[in-house]
Amino acid sequence: MNLPQAATGQVAPSETASVTVDREGHAYLNREPLAVADLEPRVRLLLQSNPALAIVINADGDASHRYVVAMLDALRVAGVSRMAIAVTPTSEAR
Repeated sequence: MNLPQAATGQVAPSETASVTVDREGHAYLNREPLAVADLEPRVRLLLQSNPALAIVINADGDASHRYVVAMLDALRVAGVSRMAIAVTPTSEAR
């Protein structure tokens, strides 16, 4: 996974789930592969057990914009209101 760099990255909160899209558009929920179409119902179940759950989005820097948009859309439909995008800190932020 080649995360983009940003100077304002923060450590993820402990109450999170991880959603990943790689450069080929493959999706993962907590490192488990799944189709983007299956993301919404799976995340909805997680939110039922933890309504304060935050989703950390790990998108490869070379992933197509359309894959990331599809993932964000599925998360919004599932009812996610707390999201963060994972980045690698730049050398200025370290």
